[in-house]
Amino acid sequence: MTTPRLLSGRLLSGRLLFIASFATLAACGAGVIGLTLARAHPAMAGTAAPPLAVRAVTVAANGPADTADERRFAATIRFDREATLSFRVAGRITSLSLRPGDRVAPGALVAAIEPTAYAAAAAMRAADAERSARDAARIGALVKDGATSPAAAADARDAARGSAAGLAAARYDLASTRLRAPFAALVLARGAETGETVAAGAPVLRVADRTSPLLAVADVPADLAAHLARGTTAHVWPTGATAPLTARVWRIAGAADARSGLVAVDVRLDAPMALASGSPAAVAFAAPADRAPAQAIQRIPAEALIDAGANSADVWLIDSAGRARRHGLRFFGFDDRDALVGGLPAGARVITTGAGFVAEGQTVAVIGA
Repeated sequence: MTTPRLLSGRLLSGRLLFIASFATLAACGAGVIGLTLARAHPAMAGTAAPPLAVRAVTVAANGPADTADERRFAATIRFDREATLSFRVAGRITSLSLRPGDRVAPGALVAAIEPTAYAAAAAMRAADAERSARDAARIGALVKDGATSPAAAADARDAARGSAAGLAAARYDLASTRLRAPFAALVLARGAETGETVAAGAPVLRVADRTSPLLAVADVPADLAAHLARGTTAHVWPTGATAPLTARVWRIAGAADARSGLVAVDVRLDAPMALASGSPAAVAFAAPADRAPAQAIQRIPAEALIDAGANSADVWLIDSAGRARRHGLRFFGFDDRDALVGGLPAGARVITTGAGFVAEGQTVAVIGA
C-alpha cells in the first residue's frame, strides 16, 4: 500500500518541477520579446519620438515684399482706346497694305474685299426697287379712276417699301467690303493677308487710337484697391527703365476677378510716351495723405496655408526651440503659386512642405533649402 503513495508523490513533484521550468522559460521569452520591441520602437522604450522632417521659408528682415503702398505690381502698357477691325461680310481680301507701326488718318481705307458679288446683289435690288416703285405709282393712280381697290394700292406701296429696304441692305453690304479706320489709328497687329478669304467678323487689324491716353494696367489685391481712388499718385517702371514715370490712377474695376481675387486698375501716364502697347511694366501706388500706411503684404508659398478663409488663414511657425507653433494672419488672396498674406514677424520661419502633418508643439527638423 505504500508503493502507490510514493509513486504519486514523485509524480506530483515532477509536475511541479515542469511547471516551474516552463514559467522560467516564459519569463525569459517575454524579456527577449520586450527587448526586441524596445529596439524596434524607441518610443515604447520611453525615448522621445524623432523630429518631423519639414521644409520652411524664412521671412526676410524687411519682409518678402514691401508695404502695399510701395510694392510693385506687374502691369501691361496699352492705349485706353484699342479696337480689332474686321469685315462684317465674308470675302477675299484684295487690298491690305498696312503693317504694325503704320499710322492712318480717321476714315482712311485700311483694307478691302472682292466687291463683285455684293455689287451685283445691290444692282438687282435697285432694279427691283425701281419696278416696285413704278407699280405702286400706277396702281395708286388706278384707284382714283375706280379701276382697282384701295387695298391693292396699299399692297403695292408695301411691296415698294420692302424693295427699298432690300436695296438699302444690299448697298450697306457693298459698302462693308471696304474697311476704314474709325479714328486716328496706330496699327498694333495684323491678322490677315492679301488674297486670303476671311469670314465675317474675323480679325484683320488691331489698332489703337493715337489720341487716347497711354495706360499701365495692373491687377492688385482687393484690399489695396479698396483704398485707391481716381487721381491717386502712382509710379510706372517700363522694362529697362532706371527711373519711374509719374502716373495717376485712371480707372478701377468694379469687381474682383472670381478666380484670383485681384482687381484691375488702369494707371494713366501723365506725359505722352513712346511705349509699345502690350509691353510689360511695373506699377507702385502712393498712400493717400489721409490714410496711414497699409499693412505689409507678404508672399509665402500657397502650400504653407492651413484652414484659409475669406480674410484669414493660419500657418505653422518654428519657434527658437524647434517646435511648431500655430500662427494666425490676414489672407488677401493668391497670386499664381504664392499666397498674399499679412502679419508675419520678420525672421519667422514658416513651414511649407509637411504643414498638413504638423501638430502644436511638435518638434520639427528643417531639411533642404
